[in-house]
Amino acid sequence: MKGTAGFKMKNFTLLAIFVVVAASLVGCKKDSRPEGLPDLYPISVKVVQDGAPLEGAHVAFVSSDSKLMRWPCGGLTGADGIAKINTYGFDGAPAGQFVVTVSKYESEGGMSAEESAAAMKGDSAEAPKGESVYNLVGMDYGNSSKSPLSVEVKAVELNETPEFDVGKAERTVIKK
Repeated sequence: MKGTAGFKMKNFTLLAIFVVVAASLVGCKKDSRPEGLPDLYPISVKVVQDGAPLEGAHVAFVSSDSKLMRWPCGGLTGADGIAKINTYGFDGAPAGQFVVTVSKYESEGGMSAEESAAAMKGDSAEAPKGESVYNLVGMDYGNSSKSPLSVEVKAVELNETPEFDVGKAERTVIKK
């Protein structure tokens, strides 16, 4: 028995060291920018619906510039309706003109907004059978070819936060 306890403690110590080293390596990842990533400029946007801040909405910046298409930009709104935009995991967005898309998902059965969105995009396991998923924002706002929203990111720090109104709350079934 004594040998087993010592073996478990040694494994636990090695596991703890591995976790600390792995965490420090992950923390350093932001220092190495991918090749070709353009300069990024800080930008946040505010999303309102029915006159109130919209929490939990997915905001994406979509560019028609082929040089910028490969760098996904976006964020998730907080309780204040504000999304801090990041590009490929780095703070800010490149300079350029963007169509802004907004969507917010809700499901029956307990999936979070993030889990519902991931299930709809195919990033995770499919939603459980019988669970419906709804988009709470007008469908045009989530479609880059139909969204009336746009923003220009300039190579300077903005002193204001652009605000986007996505109209009245909706509940469109997108998966049954």
